[in-house]
Amino acid sequence: MSTHAKFEFRLVDEDKLNSAVDILKTRLPKSSNVRLRLDLSNFIVSSRLIISILHIIPIQVYNMVKMSFNLKSKIQVYYMEGTGADTETLPDDCIILVNTFREEVDQEISISIPPGEFDKFNFQDSLSNTSAIDWGKSYEFVCIDRSITPIVFEVSTHVKGNLTHCNPCYAYVVDNPQEFFHENIINNQAVLKQIDLQGGLEFMFKNWKYSEEKTKDYLARILQKLPSGGVYIDERIVSGVVQNSNGVIGMLFTRPEERNKGYGVSVMRYLIKEIFQAGLSPCSVAEMRNIASQKLHEKVGMQKSHEVDYIWYMNK
Repeated sequence: MSTHAKFEFRLVDEDKLNSAVDILKTRLPKSSNVRLRLDLSNFIVSSRLIISILHIIPIQVYNMVKMSFNLKSKIQVYYMEGTGADTETLPDDCIILVNTFREEVDQEISISIPPGEFDKFNFQDSLSNTSAIDWGKSYEFVCIDRSITPIVFEVSTHVKGNLTHCNPCYAYVVDNPQEFFHENIINNQAVLKQIDLQGGLEFMFKNWKYSEEKTKDYLARILQKLPSGGVYIDERIVSGVVQNSNGVIGMLFTRPEERNKGYGVSVMRYLIKEIFQAGLSPCSVAEMRNIASQKLHEKVGMQKSHEVDYIWYMNK
């Protein structure tokens, strides 16, 4: 590749989407039962192709882009490469960046890098100078592969001067979807179903430890459009979990008086089934320091796949 080529993130043109699909198919995880529906009927649906980073990492990115279409939220898809910028097809080794927007966070960012070696120097330079990210606003890099964490963190802190946080996690996926299809009744009292927009929404809002003013609007939107799971006893929710717009399962909470009854595991397994039925791919994370969460994922039947990082800056 020419050393004189200018590396930058450029918007993906519609006439290059078929080429991008072909490239990203080669990056899909080899040991996965993911059922991908690559519909190229319009730009946003076509953006479902943003599926990969390394090996099994891409699942949450696929979910995020696909659900962004369903939620009618804003999405921008970029690719970075040098000499092939003006050709009809994208180069196999291009890097793809997706930036979506939601109520609580100005920008949620995911990155797809090619397998094997890639030009980390030009990647860092392009990331530093791109207009794809507004470094002056709040942002969160979602499930970033550990191999590029140092680059993202360096740009965010020493280049942009932002007080940046990093939360190391394990990512969890599902190998066998058929294990999660079961009845919606736990016992004679408890029933599994989608979270309702009245008591269920208020329950999730009040009990998520990171809730803020805009969280209620966010929850109302995703509960209407995305899979969720709740355990109800006499029509009162006692445990709940949602599929976030960033593609990751989250916000699991069970009332203290109803814990140690298996409701957390049951509602997670119910949501995984619902996610599969929606044509998405279940993935979740557990903080490295949170042993209890890791044990819960194992009880649910999810497999630890790789190490990821959440990197964020809040301009408040």
